[in-house]
Amino acid sequence: MSRKTISAVLLAAASSPAVAAGYGTAYGAVDYSYLTYDEDGFDDLHPSAVRLRLGADLHRYFGIELQGAFGVADDSLDYMGYEVELDVDSYLGVYGKGMLPVTDRFSLYGLAGYASTKAKAKIPELDVSESDTGSGFSYGGGLDFKLGERLHLTADVMQIVDDGASLMSYNGGVRYDFD
Repeated sequence: MSRKTISAVLLAAASSPAVAAGYGTAYGAVDYSYLTYDEDGFDDLHPSAVRLRLGADLHRYFGIELQGAFGVADDSLDYMGYEVELDVDSYLGVYGKGMLPVTDRFSLYGLAGYASTKAKAKIPELDVSESDTGSGFSYGGGLDFKLGERLHLTADVMQIVDDGASLMSYNGGVRYDFD
């Protein structure tokens, strides 16, 4: 699925009759992401990223969301006497979002969709690097606390990719409602 296709779907949803009629809310958000990369035979690595989200709550209980992130810090481990660094360059995902309002200010949500990620592993001492991409089913869940008319605090946990190696994302940030 191309980035243009995903962007077109989100733009159409944000400008849908449901949102225009006041039944939904278009929003943007920024989060810090603490990542956990897990692969058999290696210690876990914990790079970090900044995640940007655009979405639309189309109904009280359902919405859609586009997530994109770029790495801001890598992590390394010692393997057979060499330092191996991991950098998550980026990930992109599109999700359906189910919401459960608990109070007028607090809600729980679940996300399910498709994500793709790009990462690079390198051994600086040997001047060796390898880039890889992974994609597939992605899911997670979180909570949303409304601070005011348009501002929210959010936190969630996402399984970004699990295709032999696993990439989990632990996120916290702020959301701003556009309308």
